[in-house]
Amino acid sequence: MKAVKPDAVLFAHRAIPYFADIADVLRLNDLDGESRRAADIMRNRAHIARMCNLAWLIDPDNDLMRDKKSWRAYIQLQPLLGIPVTYYIRRIAASGEAFDEEDFAHLRRVWQQYRSRL
Repeated sequence: MKAVKPDAVLFAHRAIPYFADIADVLRLNDLDGESRRAADIMRNRAHIARMCNLAWLIDPDNDLMRDKKSWRAYIQLQPLLGIPVTYYIRRIAASGEAFDEEDFAHLRRVWQQYRSRL
């Protein structure tokens, strides 16, 4: 892939040391949707990823969040784990809670926090 398109970005979905010099980004993957320990689970996954390769960019994921409160708390943690991401643009899939302007403002603040750490 890199031979054909050197600026391509390759995502991996497993923290396997064999991929350390191949993958650019590691996605931490979905939660189970019911866990009340999302932050702990994702911190652990990020820790394992860093043990495999300190250079990987990390996609902390956030699919299958239980509710908006959980989503907002996890979004706040993401800059400490990797690149902030959101898989929702209108509502939380599990709870059906719609996003409002405060949610988008929260997401903007998280991105500002992330950029300030670069």
